[in-house]
Amino acid sequence: MTNTHNSGGVGFAGLLTLLFIALKLLDKIDWSWWWVLSPMWILFGGAILILIIIGILGGMGVIKWKRQFGKCLKKQKYLRNIGITSKTLPRKSRGENEYFKKSKGG
Repeated sequence: MTNTHNSGGVGFAGLLTLLFIALKLLDKIDWSWWWVLSPMWILFGGAILILIIIGILGGMGVIKWKRQFGKCLKKQKYLRNIGITSKTLPRKSRGENEYFKKSKGG
């Protein structure tokens, strides 16, 4: 037995907009069309606000990443300037570091 769950639909703002449009067309309310369609504008404005917040938070994450990456690049540049490269760094073999294995005095 498959469980199918269909979410979605018109929603509260959509129903409210439809109600306002019907009332406007039946001359039950004497509002401007801006007010009749205001639930949709509010929804649209909320979506834009959420996108702005996501953009700001994402931008803060990019700035933080750039700062950390910049520090890493500065360290690499410093190590390269003093003659340490990835080729001169000790490698691990069999779970031990060869540098420490050689320097134990054995």
